[in-house]
Amino acid sequence: MDQYFLFVILAPIAAIISILTAIYSWRRRLMSGAWMLSLALLAITGWLISSTLELIATTDQATIFIAKLSYLFILSAPIFLLGFALEYTGKQKWISYPRFILFWIIPIITFFLVQTNGLHGLIWFNYSVVPVNQDLQVLRINSYGSWFWLQAAFNYSLITAGVIVISNQYFRSNILYRKQMGWLILGAVFPLIFNLIYILRLIPTLKKDFSPLAFAFASLAFAIGIFRHRLLDIMPIARNTIIENMEEGVIVLDTEGRMIDINPVARRLLFPSDQETTGIGASLTDYFPTATPSLAQDDQKNRGFEFSIERNKSKRLFEGKLSSLRDFQNKCIGYLLILQDVTEQKKLYQKIELLASTDTLTDLNNRRHLFALGEKEVDRAKRYKYPISLLIIDIDLFKEINDTHGHVVGDQILKQFSFFLQSTLRSVDIIGRYGGDEFIVILPKTSLKTAHITALRLCCTIDNNSFSTEAGEIHFTLSIGLSSENNVTHNTDLYALLERADHALYLAKSRGRNQVAIEETQETPSLNYNSHLL
Repeated sequence: MDQYFLFVILAPIAAIISILTAIYSWRRRLMSGAWMLSLALLAITGWLISSTLELIATTDQATIFIAKLSYLFILSAPIFLLGFALEYTGKQKWISYPRFILFWIIPIITFFLVQTNGLHGLIWFNYSVVPVNQDLQVLRINSYGSWFWLQAAFNYSLITAGVIVISNQYFRSNILYRKQMGWLILGAVFPLIFNLIYILRLIPTLKKDFSPLAFAFASLAFAIGIFRHRLLDIMPIARNTIIENMEEGVIVLDTEGRMIDINPVARRLLFPSDQETTGIGASLTDYFPTATPSLAQDDQKNRGFEFSIERNKSKRLFEGKLSSLRDFQNKCIGYLLILQDVTEQKKLYQKIELLASTDTLTDLNNRRHLFALGEKEVDRAKRYKYPISLLIIDIDLFKEINDTHGHVVGDQILKQFSFFLQSTLRSVDIIGRYGGDEFIVILPKTSLKTAHITALRLCCTIDNNSFSTEAGEIHFTLSIGLSSENNVTHNTDLYALLERADHALYLAKSRGRNQVAIEETQETPSLNYNSHLL
């Protein structure tokens, strides 16, 4: 098979690859560089088609006409390729108006000279149409004119400039973008070398210019970059302007969980003492073991995890959100991890939660939070079959303290008494302000007898002491109602315990105050103890 017939066979295949890649790029023309790449690929496709038509033309005039027409594509492809390289690497200002117009001055002159070559020979000095077999003929150029070499140098300069621009970005980027740009560089350099071989006659037996096919190979390289490495989905300039300046830490991982990209925030998080370390190639699980189960899940959902890091003797809290990166076939090609410092948010949430659950005067649990904790404790007692007791504590004659000394002194009494309860009772006991001068204490894992002893101790301690206020030493006593469940069943209810303790408190007050009372029922018979028995 001769080289001309081979070209005719391969050219349609190459043209299809170029045109499909051009269509895909054009559909994504809003992405930086995509529309320039589309135009470059269309120019390459036009060059392929015109080169094929030149071979199969049936007259000398048609062959020469098509050869001249092909220069429309030959002259424009390098400009569009350079434009793509500049846009792709964020150097759009070089192709903005009017600079972009300057790139077309020499090609426009050249195209005019090609069409009028018969008058001056500045493009083709010595040429002829030569049959290569019974079906094909070719325009054979024996020597080129002086302007041709100027245009050739200009074209090579454009392509070389594009390669240099991308190569410069290549060495400044990480492995993820190097894969993309490696295919770009390969796609640009290969046809450049091939065209030089043909023009300089470095291979004497090569009679047909295979440069269009070589540029079509560039289309294939671009296609690999686009489809396999998501060239137009992940642009290095977008990474530099967006990811580098994000307040969140951003880490890109390969399918094995190795880091292939990391922004400054994430780098400071992982390597606070060594900013020279890039972390590229390190495994994510070396730093975030809690992310391992998320990586193992082969789905498209965002997965989250939390972790903390000690920095300068302080603990910082972080949230990680992991999502998969997928190609056009929905195959996972890596992961994106977003790290956010939520320390202050957590502190604010805890503060709000504390304000919502705490009595502002006494710093004890407020009524709502007290009942919520109490219901959980009753459920726990049901589950594990342990006793639970409840105290309602009332400060005797507290209204008289307010009326005599004022509400400021009354508030001081409530604060000091709250502190007394917290310092006297166990850490597992749940203490809350029920309202006014009444307090509730829930005693987990506490039998009736033990709860009664605890209540008596509170009464006795308060009765034997006084509290310092701005009005002087003030003495007061307590009345306490007690209810308890030693044999907790599924019918045990917090509000039933509360109601029974409230009845017992009424008994304590009606018997003269300064004592502990237990509701006289069959389940909890009164022990008839009071504080004076201690």
